[in-house]
Amino acid sequence: MTENEAIKELSNELRIITSIIAFCRDFEKESDMALAYRLKRQEAMKIAISALKEIQEYQNIGTADECKAAVEKQRPMKPLEGLDLYGNDYKICRQCSAIVEDGEWRANFCPDCGNAIDWSKEECDL
Repeated sequence: MTENEAIKELSNELRIITSIIAFCRDFEKESDMALAYRLKRQEAMKIAISALKEIQEYQNIGTADECKAAVEKQRPMKPLEGLDLYGNDYKICRQCSAIVEDGEWRANFCPDCGNAIDWSKEECDL
């Protein structure tokens, strides 16, 4: 059973229990002990549904390592300098060595890995 299927089943069960509680309260058809039991079940199902939805949200966000890597990509890094086979200057990304400037264009983010590029002071490491 998937998480979505479990959420659907629990939600259906929660609706049934909520209806039974309302019916029993309206017509005083249930003892206080039985009503207390149903109320606890109702609360437990709400918590279970909420927990499953929260787990799905965390899975959509990714692992802690994936989040850390995404944050690191946003920290600008100065590009490295290089020369092509014809002696033309270009600058490359520190993370993946993709070209980020070739004299005609300049990227604020690496086109390959997405890392932010720091163009401040125009100084690059050799």
